[in-house]
Amino acid sequence: MSSNLRQAGDTVSGIPLVGDRVRDPFDRAGGAGATLRDAGLTQIDAVETVATGLSIIVAAVPISIVMLVWLRSRLRFVRRAKEVAELLATSPNVEDLLALRALTLRRPTDVIAACPDAAGRWRAGDVTAIRELAELELRAVGLTGAQRSPT
Repeated sequence: MSSNLRQAGDTVSGIPLVGDRVRDPFDRAGGAGATLRDAGLTQIDAVETVATGLSIIVAAVPISIVMLVWLRSRLRFVRRAKEVAELLATSPNVEDLLALRALTLRRPTDVIAACPDAAGRWRAGDVTAIRELAELELRAVGLTGAQRSPT
């Protein structure tokens, strides 16, 4: 639009006696068109910047929430595993305590699957039941194959 107005101004400037006076409005209109174009380009840049920022925020918030929940559960898992590993390293005859932890901390369905009549057999001192429950606790904290003190 701007260049067309300037071309029209150039064309009418060739009219004798009035050409320069008629050209001036065409040149101003052409300048206004360039100003409008520049303002439009500035708006486009602003909208693109806001859209980019909003898309980052919209993606970052849920990702951050999921990461925090995952990190919290992962740290809890690591803490429990560390506690049991320290217990294994410092306590002799730890299987009975691990069995008790399994009875109190694990889901009843998992306990029954690992050792039928677990509570009764644990109270009776059944070595096989204690070993099965201790293994259940070790698996639950991620320490399968951990070295235990002999019972």
